Amino acid sequence: MLRWCLSVVTSQRYANRFNPRKHFTTSNEPVYSLATPENWSEHDYIIQADKTLEDLYDCLAEQGYEKLPEFDVELSQGVLTFKLDNTRTYVLNTQRPNRQLWLSSPLSGPWRFSWSFTERHWKSTRTGIQLRTLLNEELKGFVGTDIIPLREV
Repeated sequence: MLRWCLSVVTSQRYANRFNPRKHFTTSNEPVYSLATPENWSEHDYIIQADKTLEDLYDCLAEQGYEKLPEFDVELSQGVLTFKLDNTRTYVLNTQRPNRQLWLSSPLSGPWRFSWSFTERHWKSTRTGIQLRTLLNEELKGFVGTDIIPLREV
């Protein structure tokens, strides 16, 4: 029996965490399944990484400028850069070959995050901490409150 896969593009921008895969058989009966580590394509990774970076950018831009006088944030070509002051700069970027997000923190050094398919968030490959939790813990010392909601988009 001939089988092939076709990625279904939803009408809403990034409507689902994972792109559903629509499998067709010769009987033309579609069967839906979620992406898994085994079938997570580079396209799926890029969509999830971009959604995360865009959401973090929005949260940081909304809160950072209000709470820190020297704050600046920029998102360009898969790299999110935000400065707390003249000496503290964070860089979060995509790593396509590994399908990871890499963070350079002025407080805790380098971090690598992989997508957790069971927990549906970016999880540290070193300690298991969630990306958003780590950022909130570090930024809380500067602003006194959480800046980033602990939800994934």
